[in-house]
Amino acid sequence: MPEECSATLVLHVTHNRVIATATLNMGGTKIAQRVLERRKGNRSGWVLTKGSEEFDQDRDWISAELAELADRLPFPFELANMLPGRRASTASVAQAAQEVANG
Repeated sequence: MPEECSATLVLHVTHNRVIATATLNMGGTKIAQRVLERRKGNRSGWVLTKGSEEFDQDRDWISAELAELADRLPFPFELANMLPGRRASTASVAQAAQEVANG
C-alpha cells in the first residue's frame, strides 16, 4: 500500500534556536528548512544560519501552496524568550514552568 500524501509544517523552538521545517510527501519526500539562531554576545536579535530567507524561494521544490503557508507562520519570539537557556539552573527552569502553568 503506498504511503498517504501529506504536507507537514514543524516549528522546533528552543531558547536560542528556531527550526522551521516544511515537508511535502507525494511519492517522494521533499524538505525545506530554515534555521534561525539568537545572536551571541551583546548583539540582539536573530540571524538566519541555514536555508533561504523565505520558503517562497523553495516553491518549486515543496509546492507554492506549502511555501505560502509556511511563510505565513509568525516567528515565535515570545515562546523562545520564555524558554530557559541550556545553562539555566534547576530553580529557574522550575520557576519558568510554574509561570507557564499559571498562564
